[in-house]
Amino acid sequence: MGISVAQLLTLKTRVIQEVASTKSPCEVLCFGYPDVLLTRSELIAEFGEDVVAGFDFKPDCAAIWLWHGRQECATEPMVDTPSLFRAFGATDVVIVDIVASRDVERIVDLNYPLPSDLKDRFALVIDPGTIEHCFNCGQAQKNLAESVMLNGYIFTVGPLNMYNHGFYSFNPTMYVDFYGQNGFEVIDIFGTDPSTLALFQLNTTQRFNKAPEGSSIGAIVKKIEKRPITWPTQTKYL
Repeated sequence: MGISVAQLLTLKTRVIQEVASTKSPCEVLCFGYPDVLLTRSELIAEFGEDVVAGFDFKPDCAAIWLWHGRQECATEPMVDTPSLFRAFGATDVVIVDIVASRDVERIVDLNYPLPSDLKDRFALVIDPGTIEHCFNCGQAQKNLAESVMLNGYIFTVGPLNMYNHGFYSFNPTMYVDFYGQNGFEVIDIFGTDPSTLALFQLNTTQRFNKAPEGSSIGAIVKKIEKRPITWPTQTKYL
């Protein structure tokens, strides 16, 4: 699924500023290739022509635009996401997936524990809508949490109420309980309306019955304490 570019880039700027202050490398890890669903003109309107001049663009992306339901963009090039991150200050961008659909991915099956060289390493970890496609979703979520360095951030997006999009759809309480009970600060949890891409607020742990059909859910969390990851208890049972 597409990622909320405004939310992500705001976070990316914050991460770069924090990492730069420590003079540490700013490495980014992506669970799946995060397509940025903005045309060149939309990127220029968002970030300015001088910034976008530092991005690389891939031609012949009609199939990717169509896969995301953006028929009107089928003749447009698509920004190369790693080049976008590097233009904003990332020192390295690693993308892992079960298949190399963009020919840049490292093959990693997220149903199983993460390779040791990917743990406790990254200043920013992005899940643009991957872990719901892993049957062992708890392990995939644990991999997210274990890959980020202390004081690093996770930006994760998944389905809120999309039937058969993946194996699972997610509730806000999952993010609150999993991350809140494992040494993370939950900075934001939000829904995205599929028809307008507008963000909307969600009840975090209390029940609710209404959200636009086909909505996605996103969360931004920060690792503030390093500890072994444990399986959480849902808030309403604590």
